[in-house]
Amino acid sequence: MKSARWLCLVLLLAVTPAVADDAPKPEAKPETKSTGDPTLDAWAALKTARAEAQALKDAFSGMFQKMETEEGKTAARAVFSEVYRQAGTMEWNAGNAFLKEFDASDWSKWEGSEHADMLRDGLNMSAREAIESNPAHAVKAWELLVAKFPDSGEAAYARSTWLPIALPAAGDLPAALERLSELQAAVPEMDKPGLRMAIGDVFAMQGEFEKAQAEYAGVLADIEAAGELEKYDRRASVKRYAELRAALIGKPAPEVDSKLWFGGEPKKLSELKGTVVVLDYWATW
Repeated sequence: MKSARWLCLVLLLAVTPAVADDAPKPEAKPETKSTGDPTLDAWAALKTARAEAQALKDAFSGMFQKMETEEGKTAARAVFSEVYRQAGTMEWNAGNAFLKEFDASDWSKWEGSEHADMLRDGLNMSAREAIESNPAHAVKAWELLVAKFPDSGEAAYARSTWLPIALPAAGDLPAALERLSELQAAVPEMDKPGLRMAIGDVFAMQGEFEKAQAEYAGVLADIEAAGELEKYDRRASVKRYAELRAALIGKPAPEVDSKLWFGGEPKKLSELKGTVVVLDYWATW
């Protein structure tokens, strides 16, 4: 971690000698002593990495404003990008090392206020890592997080966003319906339409399209009844997704007539009736 700070300092001195006297100097940190438990040691290393990463960002965040020439600004911008890359790498490596130890540990060991931060972060990290490869594990971790830290921001996000994804993905759709109904009754008003839409999605997964459409219609009616929404109200995006679902789910597929094909002659979707068709949707952010 110290080497990353030294690297960024060397880069800064190399490209912006005019501000060398003002450049931040890394401070020596005492070595962390082992606790004898690999999970606790990994957690201590992660906290240190987070602090070091933030210190890197803070130390160099003002350098751009100190540059008086375009050349200096360009150089400072390049160094700041390297700082962020180094900081992200530090946190990523330490996070992976901690998660490996945390998942291998007995989570019941971390009861009590002295380990509360580690347990909360560990459960959230474990669940998010497993959401695609092992959604049942993700459900287990988020449900424990919700039970142990019900008032935390992580628990609120798990109830409104993550569990609606993980529960049906885990495969037990009747259980997912039951739990999603419980969550919908417990979340704030702003989050209720999103949970109701998730319930509709589970009905659709079960082939119960009329029930699914009833839920989507209910979502849109609930949002309409809420009146004008604030700029960042999550119900605005839920409305868009519910409208798409209501228009498409349980109904004949719309025509797809792409002229760009790989490995074959272009065809309309309707011409492929009776064959298996896989549509791969992707996006970048």
